[in-house]
Amino acid sequence: MTIRTALLAGVWLAMIAANSGAAEFPTNRVYAFFSDSPTLDARVKPTPGEGGITQILRLRPNTDQSAYVYAFNPKDDDATVTVVLSSSYNAGSEIARTAQPVVVPSKQVVKIALAGRAAPAPTTAAKDAKEPLPSGTRLNDQDKLYLRVEEKADRPAKNDEDRKYEEFQINVSDSFAGTFSVEPIEPVSPGSITLKVKFKKQVDNPLFNYSPAKVRLDLRPDYNTGIDPNSVGEGTFEAEVPVEGEATLHAEGIKFDNASGKPATVFVSVDGYERAFAFATDFKSSPTAQKTPFVNVRLSTRFQVPGKPAIVTVEADDNTKDTVLSIDRVGNQKFEVIRNYEKKSREKAVYVSAGGEGDAVKLHPIVRDWTYEFATANVAGVRTFEVRNGTNPPAIGKLVIDRTAPAKVALVPPAKEKLLVGSEHVLQATGEDAESDVAAVYFYIGDAPAADGKPAGGSKVARGTRKADGTWIARDPLRLPETKGDVKLGVLVVNRVGLASAADAIVYVREPEKPKEEKAEEKAKKTTGSIEGVVMHSIRPQPDLPVTLRDAAGKELKKTTTNSSGKFEFKDLPPGEYIVSSVKKADLNSNGSQTVTVEAGDKPAKAEIAIKR
Repeated sequence: MTIRTALLAGVWLAMIAANSGAAEFPTNRVYAFFSDSPTLDARVKPTPGEGGITQILRLRPNTDQSAYVYAFNPKDDDATVTVVLSSSYNAGSEIARTAQPVVVPSKQVVKIALAGRAAPAPTTAAKDAKEPLPSGTRLNDQDKLYLRVEEKADRPAKNDEDRKYEEFQINVSDSFAGTFSVEPIEPVSPGSITLKVKFKKQVDNPLFNYSPAKVRLDLRPDYNTGIDPNSVGEGTFEAEVPVEGEATLHAEGIKFDNASGKPATVFVSVDGYERAFAFATDFKSSPTAQKTPFVNVRLSTRFQVPGKPAIVTVEADDNTKDTVLSIDRVGNQKFEVIRNYEKKSREKAVYVSAGGEGDAVKLHPIVRDWTYEFATANVAGVRTFEVRNGTNPPAIGKLVIDRTAPAKVALVPPAKEKLLVGSEHVLQATGEDAESDVAAVYFYIGDAPAADGKPAGGSKVARGTRKADGTWIARDPLRLPETKGDVKLGVLVVNRVGLASAADAIVYVREPEKPKEEKAEEKAKKTTGSIEGVVMHSIRPQPDLPVTLRDAAGKELKKTTTNSSGKFEFKDLPPGEYIVSSVKKADLNSNGSQTVTVEAGDKPAKAEIAIKR
């Protein structure tokens, strides 16, 4: 149990003791009260502290609670009354009232059904980001609810004593002492941790919800830099604990380097209350309760582009001291205070609404860390956040807002003589990012991949790794196509905010040179030739255009289509004169042709078709 939890336990138990001897309800008028029971004996006079009747609404954090309203008539005559639920004495604070007057017989208890008014839409303070809030009227912890009974013959109230209100204090407990306990278990193997959580029903605690508790084991690799986050995968990290029951939280296979001698801090949350219990461990011996007050600043992200707000979560577990959130905007170690949470380590509130099941008043307590929404529009650079909690060492969190893609990105292609069909190459490149650093590098053959490395259709990708000199090299070789021709090689460099820069080069992949004797022999045997050409419109190559081959008399012999670079090829042609032509129908049937002479041998005849209107 943390120091903060122990202090709160003492405060809470003292409060219970102080109110256990609460005064009796009035004896001269009809009065209303709360109970945790949906049914009460109409003939039994209500007594505070007995039978689920209370003047303190004690609530479990982040766990919905139902309270039921009753009225008792101590007088000798029946009374017709209206019951009003409000959040203060003041006008405009009404939450709900009976839809019509209710008859309360003499000396009897009657259950009251309240009709809720339209609840205002939940709101949050400026620049504070929260999870969606419950509906209803918001009250702070230690605020009060009021039940007023208006009898038919009531005269206008003259003073506070004449208003006939009953007060009920709200107490959202964030002390788990006496209700929850966590027992450390000796590790079954190195790299593991086991904690047994028990849930015990408290005595004399009406309105405490006893639905199963949700508990979670939180190893926090972001806070414990010695924990390898990839190793935190095996175990039971969440469980439900029934009242008077227990559950075991367990993790194993954890890789932890505490060369500094500092143990890891692990937490157990209860019902969404973060860090309810803290333990120090080296994952080799039995964990011990962590007594040092926890102070931390948690960022929704460490790196991002301008625009989307960053959420800063303030984690401070000592509410006997002020918690202060500050920011250094220019990197000069001068911090500007942006929030002061005066002796409130967490936000605590209750949302109240009427009309629940069984005519219940619904109580929705929330207890959560404070958060601050930092706007990043039109912002770039580093912003440093600091959280201070009394004399405890401050916690620091840095946010990098990067709006530029990586720079100095260049591919180092293989030497031309090594670009052979089917050969494998380990590509290299340069690339850097001064703001958010490089997160990933992808080498590719074909089209560039997506920023997550997913290859484009028909392309090949290899992940890059940083060399000692800061340049990048592919982890795996990439194989060139098995046919000769132009191929695109490239590199994509992605920074930590997802912005990317690419660099590529078109290289010609050729077949390996044959020995001179073999080449001479083939030339002697060669009886055909070939044509290699390109279709141009002005200075632009024309891809995907039809090319027709005709003999000197104009007879059509073959057809083909230009590739992405506007090139085409005809093979195995007898020596002689040929005509190659092309038409671009999409450009008013622009066309062109050229006469080419083919000779037997390996050297292709070259052609360039210039299409014109």
